Amino acid sequence: MNKNIQGHLFALTANILWGLMAPVGKSALVEFSALSVTTFRMVGAAACFWLLSLFCKREQVDHRDMLKIFFASLFALVFNQGVYIFGLSMTSPIDASIVTTTLPIVTMIVAAVYLKEPFPTTYTLTLEESAELRPLQSDLGRYVDESLARFVLGETDLNDDTIAEFRQTIREKGMQEMIDFWQRVALRTQE
Repeated sequence: MNKNIQGHLFALTANILWGLMAPVGKSALVEFSALSVTTFRMVGAAACFWLLSLFCKREQVDHRDMLKIFFASLFALVFNQGVYIFGLSMTSPIDASIVTTTLPIVTMIVAAVYLKEPFPTTYTLTLEESAELRPLQSDLGRYVDESLARFVLGETDLNDDTIAEFRQTIREKGMQEMIDFWQRVALRTQE
C-alpha cells in the first residue's frame, strides 16, 4: 500500500477513535466514577508503554529531560484527560465534543501569548479578486468536498488509481489557478 494512503488511513483511524472517546467514555461513566475511569486510563496506558518498552531498544535520556518529560506527561495526559473525563461526567458527549473543537483556538492563543507567535495573516479580497475567485471556488471546491465525502463514506475506493484520478481532475478544474490566485493575494498583502 502507498505510504501516503497508509498515513491518511492512520490519521483517519486516530480521528475516528478520538471521536468515539466521548460517547464511549460517557457510557463507561454510567458504571464507574470519573476518578475510576481516569485512573484506569492512566494505569492502563502506563502498563502498555512499559510492556512495549520491553521490545524497544534502550535510549539514554538525560535526567533533566526526564523531569521535563514527567511534567509534560503530567500536564498533557493526567490533568488534560482527567479534567476531560470529569467534565464529560457532568455533560453530554455532544457538548463535550463541541468544547473539544475549541482546542486549536486555545492553542493559537497560548502560542501567541507564551511563545510570542504571530497570529495568522488575514486576507481581505478586493471586489475584482472576489469575482475571480468565485467560479474557481465553486467548481474546484465542490468537486473536492464531494470527492472527500465519497472517500470517507466508502463510495469511492481509496487506491492509487482513484488518487491519481482525483489529482488529475483537480488540475483540470483549476488547482494551479487557485494556487496562483492565493499567491498573488499573499504577495499583495505583504507590500
